[in-house]
Amino acid sequence: MLAFAGLYAILLIASPATVAEGTLQARSGLSLANVPDKGTAETILVQTRHIGVMALSVTIASFFVLYAGFAKKERWAWYCVLVVGLIVWGYGLATQAAEGDVFNMVMHLVGIALLAIGLLLPVKRFFGKAPQ
Repeated sequence: MLAFAGLYAILLIASPATVAEGTLQARSGLSLANVPDKGTAETILVQTRHIGVMALSVTIASFFVLYAGFAKKERWAWYCVLVVGLIVWGYGLATQAAEGDVFNMVMHLVGIALLAIGLLLPVKRFFGKAPQ
């Protein structure tokens, strides 16, 4: 899930139009090329790139949680990945579904599915009975 999140963040940074185009089309029916004010179109791209930088930062921080606590089977790390993952992927999924932005909705569905798999596979190691 973190590798996917990192790739999605890099997509936002490297090609913000790829992501912003779908959202703009879903909300307004316009494409970036048809936005009357070019300053507005540029602002949309800059903000999308900014979101990508923030997403990449969260992904990098999550790798530290993964290796500092998750790998050691510390419960706080499992809950941290759960809460942060639900906020990031859940908010994005709800927003994109409400807007009708299919591309970004699918990306968030994949992210939330990978989150679920990544949290459910080791659940017994975190919450199973401790050996006596």
